[in-house]
Amino acid sequence: MFIGTTNTDIDLLDNPLFSINVYEVTEEWAPKISETIKLKQCTEDDKKRFLTDAAVLYYPNALCFEDKSKISLYGNWFDQSFKNIYFSINACNPDTYKGKCVDPSVTNQFFKENIIYFVN
Repeated sequence: MFIGTTNTDIDLLDNPLFSINVYEVTEEWAPKISETIKLKQCTEDDKKRFLTDAAVLYYPNALCFEDKSKISLYGNWFDQSFKNIYFSINACNPDTYKGKCVDPSVTNQFFKENIIYFVN
């Protein structure tokens, strides 16, 4: 599974427009940014686990899980216990980003002009 964009000029892990985060859902149904599940830039081999060699070319800038062994999924809202994760694309937060965030209009324009994909 990976998430990314066809735009190869942006660093998906470090940019002044947005952040892509992995959240875990607590037993109280509250989302929290995962402290253990991290994202990394996908290698060609990472993408080839899901795609043919030719299809990999359509996904030039993607993020994958750093260590899949840290992901544990089970249950749903009908079970007494569960463990789930989800991705979120958040606007740049000046309190957590080490640089200066761009004006929100720049971020909005980026999403109008670029494809964001999720491959499972």
